[in-house]
Amino acid sequence: MPTLLSKSRSLLVCLIVLVWMARASAINVYVDYTYDTSQFFGTGNPQGGAAGVQAKAALEAAANYFSAILTDSFLAIQTPSPYPSSVSNGLVTWSWNESFTNPASGTMTSVIDATVQANQYVVYAGARGLGGATAGVGGSGGYNWSRTISGENTFSQSDIDNIHAISDSFENAVETRGQTSGFSRWGGSIAFDTSDRTWHFNHTTAPLASESDFYSVAIHELSHALGFGQVGSGTAWNVYVNAGNSTFIGPYARAANGGASVPLSTDLAHWAAGTTSTVYGSATSQEAAMDPDILNGTRKFFTTLDAAAMRDIGWELTTPPGVPGDYNNNGAVDAADYALWRHGGPLANEVASLGIVNSADFTAWRERFGNLAGSGMGFASGAVPEPAGAGMLVGGCWVLVRRWRRR
Repeated sequence: MPTLLSKSRSLLVCLIVLVWMARASAINVYVDYTYDTSQFFGTGNPQGGAAGVQAKAALEAAANYFSAILTDSFLAIQTPSPYPSSVSNGLVTWSWNESFTNPASGTMTSVIDATVQANQYVVYAGARGLGGATAGVGGSGGYNWSRTISGENTFSQSDIDNIHAISDSFENAVETRGQTSGFSRWGGSIAFDTSDRTWHFNHTTAPLASESDFYSVAIHELSHALGFGQVGSGTAWNVYVNAGNSTFIGPYARAANGGASVPLSTDLAHWAAGTTSTVYGSATSQEAAMDPDILNGTRKFFTTLDAAAMRDIGWELTTPPGVPGDYNNNGAVDAADYALWRHGGPLANEVASLGIVNSADFTAWRERFGNLAGSGMGFASGAVPEPAGAGMLVGGCWVLVRRWRRR
């Protein structure tokens, strides 16, 4: 199961302000806290109850981000009612179970006859000491289903036809969620480390150089729970893994990588360390969220390359919406938008006085300065100029950080 580890490196980091943008879509990534037995997402958090509340908010923000971009339609999973024979005391019953790694214990756990709503993808979340430098683990779950006959094995032809139809429908829902190809599951599980580390839980502020950014780890591990890097014979991921030269050859990922196969890490479940892309829905360059490393004191967003691989394994994704205040439509609210406003437009993604360029548009831009498309969040760096200003002041600082490696 993919995990997260660490080492040292230094990086230029800017102060950031973060804003969530919600968007409705077909898939609901639902976080279930049944197995958060230590109350990591509440009063039992090692950094205190307030930190637990922030951890839950950050995880929900990450789940909402995926809910905003995944547009598949999944069938509901519900165990059928028992079917009695019309000609004897025969009875047919069905059952199914979810299997997954318990986030609290690390052991395999089953849930029998759970009901999963249409378009719902369930992720069980919790925490435990993961050992070493591991910060988080995540993966998709397994399943099985059965049909049992009790009493006399005597049924009318009409009974038999109905039983076959019910079984086929149930099998389709459990095994493929109604999808014709690609990755499809009921859900999975993720766990976060409770060992001696300093988490940055607040997803609306920037992590310090000494802090491990929880939102970034949540995005990474949720991606694994959604099937990214699911190694194993016949999986939707493995279909595109060239183990001979450790590359991923999915057509969408290749296109996002300039037409070239994408180098993988040695576990074949991540991009190679240092793989770069752009924040999904923008032109902002960033190290991919699904490479094996993340720097302390930094935040990573889902990238175009990460999204392309999700398409390769069968997910349907929408491009994140335009960013309000991004007047030149380049995926970021930045200095170029201010320059366009000063020159009188025209303005894309206008949110104030539609069709009229005035001071209200400046106010709307300033309030959103630094927002990025596709991240569910945004950066803001340095000072924002007043209308009479001649340019944009951008600040930053050099900090020594720790780097985590995902295994």
